[in-house]
Amino acid sequence: EVAIGPTTAVQAMASGRQAARSIVQYLEGKPFTPAAAEAEALADVRAEVLNEVKKVPRVEVPALTVEQRAGNFNPMEQGYGIEHGVGESRRCLNCGAGAYIIDDKCCACLTCVRICPYNVPVLSVLGDVVIRADQCQACGLCVNECPARAIAFTMPGVEDIPERVQNALRRASVKSKGPAIVSFVCTYNLSGLAYSAPDNLALVAVPCLAKIGTLHLLKALELGADGVLLLGCGDQACQYKNAMDWTKLRLEAARKVLADVGLDPNRLAMHEISRPAGQQLAGLVQELSKSVVS
Repeated sequence: EVAIGPTTAVQAMASGRQAARSIVQYLEGKPFTPAAAEAEALADVRAEVLNEVKKVPRVEVPALTVEQRAGNFNPMEQGYGIEHGVGESRRCLNCGAGAYIIDDKCCACLTCVRICPYNVPVLSVLGDVVIRADQCQACGLCVNECPARAIAFTMPGVEDIPERVQNALRRASVKSKGPAIVSFVCTYNLSGLAYSAPDNLALVAVPCLAKIGTLHLLKALELGADGVLLLGCGDQACQYKNAMDWTKLRLEAARKVLADVGLDPNRLAMHEISRPAGQQLAGLVQELSKSVVS
């Protein structure tokens, strides 16, 4: 806004990204190259997709009554508290930040077509599968269920999950000598957790637990975690359809793998909490830690 005057928040963020990009290129000694042209506008969401999207009524911003406003200049709107603020932020459907097919890997097994709760993947006239980017709701269910690993995700915070698990474990090991517990938590539930997390907890925020697959759970143990704790939003709070059901299925699949190789399946645990308080989180971690060392 300093450069071009008051504008929308989206335009301000775009300007900030442009500034950050130019600074990085300057520090790396590269000539400045402007960002690519704006992407094409997305099409309207089709009726068959829209009908499956969870509908949640808006929460009105709390405001002073007419009587309370009279005779003063106090702000009329009081703003949202944490719970309502987080709830309203879930309205973002991450348009255009969803899944896409890696063509040279796809064998057209139609798994994604069968499991997508929004009817987004379709079979083209050529016989190949197409994930309609303008219709994808970014739930991520298809990414971990594809047997050929032929689906990738454009949303940040998904493709680099193993790397972030490793970094979180490294930070936790510096602070604690206890059992290392990795906790996958929905980004919307992260508020305040980092300040109240026990020393032996490695928090890894993901945009919904639907993005966590069986391999992610096993990989966390391979990277050095003694236990893995999934903190879900619950079906009522989660913005995605069937997300918690799929998360539970993947958890049970990972537990079965552990049992088959002679390891304790109780190293993996899941709890559904909409806004986990620090005291509650500490109790869950302590419970899992005891299970790991017993």
